[in-house]
Amino acid sequence: MVDNILNDKDHSRRELFEEAAGISKFKIRKKETLKKLDDTDQNLERVEDLLFEISKNLKSLEKQAKQTQNYFILKEEYKLYSVALARKTVNRQRETVERLKTQILTEQERKALFQTQIAERDALIEKEKRL
Repeated sequence: MVDNILNDKDHSRRELFEEAAGISKFKIRKKETLKKLDDTDQNLERVEDLLFEISKNLKSLEKQAKQTQNYFILKEEYKLYSVALARKTVNRQRETVERLKTQILTEQERKALFQTQIAERDALIEKEKRL
């Protein structure tokens, strides 16, 4: 081992001393810990990216939720106005029907009156023809 130490160059001797002193296991642990820290940093970056995307999506979803809420409010108003319009239309049609019924009755009475007058005149004409 001493021979190896004397013949080795640069870092090889250092590694042998560290191994002999029991430091190498701590260096390995340090490397593992540093790698874990690096992995954790990368995970944190990914989490931050995800949070950014989620916040963008959240804003979009909030906007869509407001639009949907407005849609349902407008839909309800539309339904109320549609019902009111339908009632008005039905009432106008009823009024028109009633007015037309009244006109029909008036015209039927006039027709009956004219028919009576025509019958009387026809009777007079027949009477004069016989004379």
